[in-house]
Amino acid sequence: SSSTALAQPTTIFFDDFEEGAFKSAWSLQPASDNGVIEVFPSTVLQDNYAARLGKSTDGDFSLNRLDLHLDLSEYQEVELRVSIAHNHDDPHVQDGIYLSDDGRNFVKVFGFSYDSWVAGIPGALPPLNLRKLAAQHDMFLTSQFVVRFQQYDDHDFTGGAEFSDGLYLDNVTVQTVPSDYASLPFADDFEEGTLSPYWSVGNPELDPEAVINPSGLTDVFLSDDTLQQHVVRLGNTVDKNWATNALDLRLDLQDQEEVILSFKVFNNHDETHPQDGLFFSDDGGEHFTKVYDFNLDQWKAQQFGQLPPLSISQLASEQGLSLTNRFVIRFQQHDDDDFDGSRLTSDGYFIDDVRVEARTTEYATLPFTEDFEKADLKSCWHWSIPHYEDMVTEIRPNGLVKTVFFDSLMGRVMMMGSSADRSYVTNALDLHLNLSQAQSPELSFWVYDNYDETDPQDGIYFSDNGGKDFKKVYHFNGDRWGDKAFGGCYALDIKQLAAEQQLKLTETFVIRFQQHDDDDFKGTRTVSDGIYLDNIQVAEPKVDYLSALPLVEGFESDSLASSWHYGALSTTASPEVILPDGEARLIDSLSHTGSHALLLGKLSDGYPTVSALDLHLNLAYQKDLELSFWLYSNYDEEDPEDGIWFSSDGGRSFKKAYSFDHSHHEAYAPFKLNMDSLLLETQQNYSKHFVIRFQQLGDRRVGGEGTFRHGIVLDDIVLANPLLAPEVSTISEEEDLNR
Repeated sequence: SSSTALAQPTTIFFDDFEEGAFKSAWSLQPASDNGVIEVFPSTVLQDNYAARLGKSTDGDFSLNRLDLHLDLSEYQEVELRVSIAHNHDDPHVQDGIYLSDDGRNFVKVFGFSYDSWVAGIPGALPPLNLRKLAAQHDMFLTSQFVVRFQQYDDHDFTGGAEFSDGLYLDNVTVQTVPSDYASLPFADDFEEGTLSPYWSVGNPELDPEAVINPSGLTDVFLSDDTLQQHVVRLGNTVDKNWATNALDLRLDLQDQEEVILSFKVFNNHDETHPQDGLFFSDDGGEHFTKVYDFNLDQWKAQQFGQLPPLSISQLASEQGLSLTNRFVIRFQQHDDDDFDGSRLTSDGYFIDDVRVEARTTEYATLPFTEDFEKADLKSCWHWSIPHYEDMVTEIRPNGLVKTVFFDSLMGRVMMMGSSADRSYVTNALDLHLNLSQAQSPELSFWVYDNYDETDPQDGIYFSDNGGKDFKKVYHFNGDRWGDKAFGGCYALDIKQLAAEQQLKLTETFVIRFQQHDDDDFKGTRTVSDGIYLDNIQVAEPKVDYLSALPLVEGFESDSLASSWHYGALSTTASPEVILPDGEARLIDSLSHTGSHALLLGKLSDGYPTVSALDLHLNLAYQKDLELSFWLYSNYDEEDPEDGIWFSSDGGRSFKKAYSFDHSHHEAYAPFKLNMDSLLLETQQNYSKHFVIRFQQLGDRRVGGEGTFRHGIVLDDIVLANPLLAPEVSTISEEEDLNR
């Protein structure tokens, strides 16, 4: 917790009756007809002595009054705490707590709802704010203030449930209301075993649907079963008895802009009720507004998890609340069973590791790269709540968005999925970028599909207003992805995808990676889900349009020249074949000449996948050009998606110019294409932004067994005017197969 000088509440009065008699501040008015008000040796309230109000014999109805006289004239905020139990007492309008500020005129401020309380079960009422209760009846904290406990019934303390009555009181405390408000950052794991001074057991009286019941329980608990050590539990001490519980955290949020709340929660089979959730107050608890529902029916039971960090700023703003120096966060729980028993007979939840901190959002500039090798995310990343209008999302504590060590090759990666089976959850990871000066930025990343299925919620979303609104721009088709292998997603044209959704490249641009499914990372294909992300890059493409001819490309460098680029495949391939396990890369085997060649293929067996690579050229004012190359077919099959495409407009649009001939397997074959003829056929022209795309499609991995493999290898590509430079051709007349 925050460490500042804390003002401990002042105890004005306390009586646990262990002296065996009433203190002098009490005055007793027992009923004249066998009324009893006494300190009695009783273990009902777990101590040696308690005060009890009732009758000595059965008979007529009798009224007992026990008054506590207090001088409260020097105090601003005062609360009453009391332990209580009833002896099968029946509810009457006379029962309850009354207040007076002159010692003569009394007003009832709290009723004893015996019909909803379990007899003989000790408990504590939530703190009652005497200043608030008095003010509701135009009374003040005076030097003649009186708190009256009043009991009314007709039976004594002995006998069966229908023949006994009475009320027990213990641990009566009057103290100043805790007034410390924690500064940020605030963190509490409750390992001190008690609530820190910034916490208070709250009174959910402002919730019209709340049930105030002494069987309600809010305390710090040493939990061995959950492996969380000390936790806070909110629930009930008995079964089949409704109670609403509240736990309040006081915070100084003055002058803060963005504040987030995170916490772990363990659902003990609690059901969903309107009373459950988070409530905020910006006036020190005078008024509370519900800001977030706990959908406990849908949360995985018997497992600690964590919701995505909740934006206090946003939740407060949506309800017209301000971040003040007297801000209160209330955790509220409502149900009717205790913590023990089966799924149908237990309720309550635990919370732990509560953190409230200011968050500074950095909008990263380009070029941006992220390999997740540091466990803590940069401030441009946010684990977020996927809230937008037109998509069903499941926000549950079993969602996982965190960095984990994957293996020695990939190092740390980003995990997105679930910690539990059969519990749908939607996860969102947001990357904040300043794209106001970007021209044509591209997004690329590596993804590992852990048998994740395709869901409408999966994909990439863009926001141009800092995350206030999102539009889906790219779909993750997990059903068709290669399972259990990392693959690179081809560069996505951010500007084009944004424009299609009427979005602009702004200084507050957000890219959201979103995943949705219902199983954890362990198990077989049918019972595991999730994805891993790595090597995320957002940058302007470094593409040079090569103008010097002849071009001779033997791929003998360790990296591709800047005239080569991974283009947007959606211009030449259907969406269902654009999958992350397609690859275009240099290899140091199967070369025609030299030591390297270019491989186009697929990482794993499965659905048909397209692979492509673009060659950028300045061919303005050219003519009589010839494109020649050597092609090694790895049992590839002819397909309309295979071949060579031309673009005269820098890759914005393509037309297919040539289909690959795969009649030669496991052998290089030479090809020679008349560029002028192909351009004429496709109604295109040479230009200064000319792109040649080499594209392959297959459904088998490159290294498969026998003939069950696909892919092609390209080498010794030449583009030249044979009339001007015949010597650069790599295909002899004897080898020319008239292709």
